[in-house]
Amino acid sequence: MALDTYSDLSTAITDWLDDSSLSTSVDTFIRLAEARFNRVIRHVDMEAFTTLSATGESVALPTDALGIRTMWIDGSPDDQLEELSLPALKQLYGGAAGTPLAYAVAGGNIFLGPVPSSATLQTAYYSKIANLSSSDTPNWLFTSHPDIYLLASLVAAELRGWNDSRLPLLKSALDEALGELERAGQNKRYGGAPLQARAAVSA
Repeated sequence: MALDTYSDLSTAITDWLDDSSLSTSVDTFIRLAEARFNRVIRHVDMEAFTTLSATGESVALPTDALGIRTMWIDGSPDDQLEELSLPALKQLYGGAAGTPLAYAVAGGNIFLGPVPSSATLQTAYYSKIANLSSSDTPNWLFTSHPDIYLLASLVAAELRGWNDSRLPLLKSALDEALGELERAGQNKRYGGAPLQARAAVSA
């Protein structure tokens, strides 16, 4: 059976459950799986980039952001900002004005220290995995890793009381698949490159 569409996935889940009484809950199982994905997966294919304009102490996070990966200020050269907790940022800079050197994320906002009158922030962040639907293009995770969607949806079915000898195997298979996804993401990001920059060698 193909796993190319939302309908394919729903059919596969129903077949694997082998319990017609749960067929009306398949959509819920998929949504629970997606909630778990957004909690635990941080993969290169969910990275997004945006430019934020700051004219004061804070600027709103992108609405689809799960977390900031890195942030820098346009300049010559570009300056990467240090990530701090909000209390540490307040203690270190205390609202002083100037070019930002650090940021903190709190309450759906990015706080900057020092506080700029104007700054252009180049931001790389992890974006939410979009929910599957019958009317939209499948997201990157389902397109490349439909097995993870299927396994996570089946594990979520346990919350409705579906409980048999397959569940420990399914949980183990899901954990293994998520681990493989993480390793594949690291390989895609870095390949054979060193994880740290080498010191320049003078001639």
